[in-house]
Amino acid sequence: MAATSPRRQRRSGITPATCLVRGIASTSTSSESRPAMNKTHSAICLMSILGCTAQAVAAEPSAAPMSPAHFVQQAALSDMFETKSSELAAIKADAPTRTFAGQVNADHQKTTSQLQVIVKGRQADLPLPARLDARRQTRVDRLSALDGAALTKQYQIDQVDAHRQAIALFESFSINGSDDRLRQWATETLPKLKEHLGHAEALARPQ
Repeated sequence: MAATSPRRQRRSGITPATCLVRGIASTSTSSESRPAMNKTHSAICLMSILGCTAQAVAAEPSAAPMSPAHFVQQAALSDMFETKSSELAAIKADAPTRTFAGQVNADHQKTTSQLQVIVKGRQADLPLPARLDARRQTRVDRLSALDGAALTKQYQIDQVDAHRQAIALFESFSINGSDDRLRQWATETLPKLKEHLGHAEALARPQ
């Protein structure tokens, strides 16, 4: 039996850069020998480059879907931060922000209760956090040290940032989540998160 050719043993390593080099070489040669076909060769080279690029993109692995446990942890931490920070703002911020903070607090206490019902009996697989993570606790501590206009402004900024992150989290799981009940809850919760974000952005906008 004839030995397998080394060329056949190697995997093809064609990349967009390889195509580009080959395409340029082909165009250069053709421009010297067949000036009338320059445009045709250029078009062929461009198609080759685009084809290689498409192959490279298709070969890239897709991002791993978010696990239900990770979603539960992050959703619960988000709710916990919203309620704790809003409790402070409901006392120490200006009047419009106090009203908003009261609504945010009530809404996120509701979603916290909903999440607790969903994961009840599944704590081994979907544990809820007992306390805030360090990043969010630092934000709460910073807010707690402020008063008046400074607290009002910082709370507004924090709410815009926190709700943007929450929306990204819930949208991702509502599309790619593997747990049907959690995915449904994520979808149902999104409109309220977007409503909060719109209100927070309006409050944070310079008057």
